[in-house]
Amino acid sequence: MPLEQKIISNTYAAIDLGSNSFHLAIGQVHQGELRWQSKMSEKVQLASGMDEFNCLNTETEDRALKCLKRFHKRIAYIKPENIRIVGTNALRVIRNSTSLLKTIEGIFKQRVDVISGREEARLIYLGVSQTSPENKESKLVIDIGGGSTEFIIGQHFQPLRTESLHMGCVSYKKRFFSDEKLSKSNFKHAISASQQEVQHITQQYQSEGWTHAMGASGSVKSIFNALKGLDKAREYITQDDLQWLVEYLLKFDTISEINIPNLKPERNPIFPSGLCILYGAMKQLNIDKLYYSEGALREGLIYDLLGRHEPENVRQRTVTALQQRFSIDIPQAQRVLKTSQHLHESLCSTWPDIHSEHYKDILSVAAELHEIGLCVSHSQFHKHGAYILTYADLAGFSRQEQSILGSLVRLHRRKFALEACEELTDDIKPIVRSLAIILRLSVLLHHARSQTPGSLAKHIEVIQDKSDATSLTLKIDEKWLMSNPLILEDLKAETKLLKKSNFSLSIVIR
Repeated sequence: MPLEQKIISNTYAAIDLGSNSFHLAIGQVHQGELRWQSKMSEKVQLASGMDEFNCLNTETEDRALKCLKRFHKRIAYIKPENIRIVGTNALRVIRNSTSLLKTIEGIFKQRVDVISGREEARLIYLGVSQTSPENKESKLVIDIGGGSTEFIIGQHFQPLRTESLHMGCVSYKKRFFSDEKLSKSNFKHAISASQQEVQHITQQYQSEGWTHAMGASGSVKSIFNALKGLDKAREYITQDDLQWLVEYLLKFDTISEINIPNLKPERNPIFPSGLCILYGAMKQLNIDKLYYSEGALREGLIYDLLGRHEPENVRQRTVTALQQRFSIDIPQAQRVLKTSQHLHESLCSTWPDIHSEHYKDILSVAAELHEIGLCVSHSQFHKHGAYILTYADLAGFSRQEQSILGSLVRLHRRKFALEACEELTDDIKPIVRSLAIILRLSVLLHHARSQTPGSLAKHIEVIQDKSDATSLTLKIDEKWLMSNPLILEDLKAETKLLKKSNFSLSIVIR
């Protein structure tokens, strides 16, 4: 039993729900060092399982769930807070993904984060930089996925530029090799399309510059393996190597005929398209040598999990940068933050849905950024702020987390209308409702921008009936209230607004 407990507490896992393959990585921290225990990949082909309306077919969904059930058996002993599951491009575009995500969350008893392209790029760079020899020189990282390709320039462990382009080995297979033919025309059009896509970032990236280039993930690995199997192996690949591979593939008439030593047969269908994407990118960016990195998204996820225990993690850096960029009143944000934390602590035992550290953190970020919309206009600034937090690229946050943040800021003042938050799924709405009420009260109690959170906690008592999640009572000291009469008027107005949404806020003067 002690051994099992040690494994649980020191072991971490990450699952990358990629557009072509699902990946699992398990690592254990020993004396401050992360040691990899197991890595698995299974070809699921989410992107290939979508119809013309971007809906996932039943066969692909079944294949995905069978794979994940196998993954679950491998990590059942790991603490839930030490596990991270993310979806990438395919899950960003699949229209009927809600039921699949709920099923996955039911298997793992863990939320699935669908991350943005730039967040994916940040995590890929983290995985590459942490698993490469320590080097302070700048590097360019290219990661070709099934539905998107990420380009990152960074130095040491810090990404400087991140971009996600809408081209992947699965989507390019559909677009340029749907006839299964390995023709000069198909290769020419695919390579040209890759160059055209990369052209959008060429000037910015070449201006930034890099010392060496690295490739990550399956497509790049398969190209290295193919060259090795054909006795062309080196520690790096060049444009000439890729041109030679194209010419070699032209010896075959169709994709099904591809036979390259050291290249897995299941990789054949998307090998030509991945090759074309990389060749076009290297030509457009004028890359002469590209090295391979063993690290990628799944490794980055685990390092990101470990990094969140550090004094200043990437999410806090994002919040700080937003506060500075949008000139947020930080003293006011801190007042609202501390009061929201006090109210959360008082209510989490009776509102169990909001008890987790995850939702506590989301509430804290919303408190720190609730006035972000003032940079656009004071009128309807809660709506402006909601839009920014929902749709901006925020490093360290998933799309679902950004939707929750945007909804909390949208609901922190004026009309309390959950139906206006279209991004929320039904299972999240009750949680957001509770968190939004806490945020609304925290903002209201600091309307004058002068009260200290300590004095509020001293004079206001929160009372909650455990059997009723639709009501809340505040007991307030009469003497304190007499010296702050406007707060009482604000609370009365708030009572009326919440009543329209079937929530009862009672004020008792003691």
